[in-house]
Amino acid sequence: MSEPLLTVKDLVVDFRTELGDVRALDKVSFDVPRDCITAVVGESGSGKTVTGNSIMRLLPESAHVTGEIVLHPKGEEPISISSLAERDPRLRSLRGGLVSMVFQEPMTALSPVHRIGDQVAEAVLCHRRVSRETAWNEAAAMLEQVGLTDIEKRMRMYPFEFSGGMRQRVIIAIALICHPQLLICDEPTTALDVTIQAEILVLIKSLQRKLKNSVLFITHDLGVVAQIADRVVVMYDGQVVETGSVRQVLKNPQHSYTRHLLASMPDAVTDPGSDFPVNRLLSVENLSKSFAGQEVVRSVSFDVDESTTLGIVGESGSGKTTLVRSILRAIDPDSGAVRYNSRDGWRELDRLTPGELLPLRREIQMIFQDPFASLNPRMTVQAILEEPLIIHDLGDRAWRKLRVAEMLRKVQLDPGVASRFPHAFSGGQRQRIGIARALILEPRLVVCDESVSALDVSVQAQILDLLADLQAELGLTYLFVAHDLRVVRDFCDHVLVMYAGSVVEQGPVEEIFANPKHDYTRLLLSAIPLPDPDEKLEPLNRAELNLAEL
Repeated sequence: MSEPLLTVKDLVVDFRTELGDVRALDKVSFDVPRDCITAVVGESGSGKTVTGNSIMRLLPESAHVTGEIVLHPKGEEPISISSLAERDPRLRSLRGGLVSMVFQEPMTALSPVHRIGDQVAEAVLCHRRVSRETAWNEAAAMLEQVGLTDIEKRMRMYPFEFSGGMRQRVIIAIALICHPQLLICDEPTTALDVTIQAEILVLIKSLQRKLKNSVLFITHDLGVVAQIADRVVVMYDGQVVETGSVRQVLKNPQHSYTRHLLASMPDAVTDPGSDFPVNRLLSVENLSKSFAGQEVVRSVSFDVDESTTLGIVGESGSGKTTLVRSILRAIDPDSGAVRYNSRDGWRELDRLTPGELLPLRREIQMIFQDPFASLNPRMTVQAILEEPLIIHDLGDRAWRKLRVAEMLRKVQLDPGVASRFPHAFSGGQRQRIGIARALILEPRLVVCDESVSALDVSVQAQILDLLADLQAELGLTYLFVAHDLRVVRDFCDHVLVMYAGSVVEQGPVEEIFANPKHDYTRLLLSAIPLPDPDEKLEPLNRAELNLAEL
């Protein structure tokens, strides 16, 4: 067997804190072979990103690192990355030269005040003595290689003018422009829509085959692992628990944690059954909304029955969020009707004043997407959950305290955590707090806006099971906004597909997934990565489909 490109041996990382040392990595060992894609998979906190940052030597000063990280560049002497001094000039030439990194968040990884062309060319100027004109020309060639069009125009634009998928292509171009032998990709598709994710996965794999480099691909999604990787390293609690070929690990997992990850994929989610009678709860008719003359939601109509779940799917920019914000009257629709069957009878939400809406807001609540941004960091859990009760003038202080404790138990948290602040909780725990806040007013309709997209797959399954249990217990109705069709397939009863502000298809989940009628629905379904190395990702070509503006 040939010598690996990268060897990591007995890597230990401790972070110094005021409360003592915290061990992030514990004797991590693995190899990255040449000319292949190695995936590192595990939940948040498993040590994936710390491993990638250790290889790049990007850990903060509070980190204490032991162990070996050795790069074996082709035609050169081995480089002990872990032994390089912080000011060693070889470290600068290593980063972005021999080893490069694609970071997770395409919306924040680029400078907002520099043109795209300058940012790509800068990577060349940092590593080679060439003219700005040469660097600019090389940047143009690389941007074309990663699939951008109209290159000269794009290079003079700023990141805010690019979509998430286009920004990620730019980041990949920056990482590859100096021809690194090892490319580290840290969750590069997590924040992207499923179709854009499929395009980026195909791009990374095709570039790896073309450039003959090695890729270390960090992810929490086993479906992505199955589609892109040749080998896989499974991490849990700072340790490597299983390694092997993708087929070997996914088809015949040896460690219980690997089996747990596979079992947590969306098709293992409990079916949200309900014994409640079916009655119409919400009716939306010809709803439209425009911004600055551009129609974002176009004549959308649908109905939602009580105690059911309607999934609303589509890419970023399809109008999903604007639609639900219009229904909630967070913004006012331009036209159309939103009728809600309240406890006091049918009400036309689009015609109510803010004062008339306030009592109805007890019946319609929202669970937000980001559990790390949707909770006030300056408020305790008690204050966060108590706030809706205070706004609606419900109960005295003693009653509110009992109600908060009751809701924490309902979302499977200890009432004793009520005195803590949000920073003390994991992402899954924070989302449970967000669910408790939404349910504390005893709503009938709950809007879930990408409420599990920021969570690891196993935590995601736990939250979905919790939502299903609460629906069965309380008779809740969900509007479930999502871009992950695997979750929609297994959690929702009906699905509404949006494209360019319009509904292109809607119906029962089983019917839509088994026999999609619209090209856009077929495009979405073709982009779903499955956790099976035998089921290769073959997304439809968007350019060949009939997806003209509706």
